[in-house]
Parts: sequence; C-alpha cells; structure tokens
Amino acid sequence: GYDFALARYKSNGALDSSFGTNGLVNTNIGGNYDYGNSVAIQSDGKILVAGASEFTFTTGDDFALVRYTINGLIDSTFGTNGIVNTNIGDGEEAYSLALQSDGKIVLAGYTLNSGNLNFALVRYTDIGTLDPFFGIGGIVTTDLGFNYEIAKTVAIQGDGKIVAAGRGGISGNNDFAFNFSVCCASN
Repeated sequence: GYDFALARYKSNGALDSSFGTNGLVNTNIGGNYDYGNSVAIQSDGKILVAGASEFTFTTGDDFALVRYTINGLIDSTFGTNGIVNTNIGDGEEAYSLALQSDGKIVLAGYTLNSGNLNFALVRYTDIGTLDPFFGIGGIVTTDLGFNYEIAKTVAIQGDGKIVAAGRGGISGNNDFAFNFSVCCASN
C-alpha cells in the first residue's frame, strides 16, 4: 500500500533533520492506499495534509486529513489521534485544502455517487470536527451537469467566500469547470 509522506527541506535544499526522522515523515492512516495531495501550514506552525485513504476496495476512498506538529509528529489533539476520515458517498478524494482566517479548514475534491463524480467540499473546525454550519453537516456536494467532475483546487476570497475550481466532462471529454460555495453562517 501507500502512506502519506512528507519531507521538509532547509533553504539550501538539504533535508531538515529536526523534522520527523532525518527530515522525513511517513503516516499510515489505516487504509490500503493513503494519498497525501495537498499541504498547508497553520499560523501556529502546525502542518495539515489532505488526501484520501482507501480502507477496502468495496468501500472506496474517504477524504483524509492529518495534522502534524511543527516537528513532524502527529498532533493527537486534532480529530481522532491526529487523523480525520470523512465518508461522503461511494468513494472520494481530497485534492486541495485552504485555511480560513477563523482557523476552519476547507477540503475540495470529488465524491462518487450513483456512478457519477461530483465536486465535494468539506469544512472542519480547528480541532478536526465537521463544521455543522457549512452545507449539510459540514459537507457540500455539487453536480455541475457532467458525469465526471473533480474539484482540483480551493481558495478563500477576502470576503470569506469559497471558490473551488477543477474539471468536468462527459465520457472523458473534460471541460474547464468551476463552482463556488458561500457559507451562510459563521461560528
């Protein structure tokens, strides 16, 4: 299988030996295939990595989010022992993450529902729980009218609106696609 993998470098390009083990960190989230796709550094120096974890071939991937300390240790105060897995549909993967100014964390990717891939956004609180004030129970899925839609990146505008961009297509013919979601309440 695969694990989340991180490396931290010094400004001269050498591995930073104060991070993890000789500059490297590998994390088995518990799935057969764990993919880390996006990283962000919080204002306190803690490190967030988003991706997916596949526990079995029958259940598909889940959104996966891990928080590490500044030294590369899993932050046990976040989620469940530093890890958050979120099942949305028949399978999903997070490709991008963004940090809001209030500390909330937004992941963007896709979810598989009834054979179609749709944009998926998930928002977590700063302690790694789903934000009940975002979408339905912290989750927003959007069908853009194609059968193949993947949000590949997410950003937070200055006014707090969330913008996700990616691709959408029918039977492999992908077109540029975008969607944005606005949170109706703040907490």
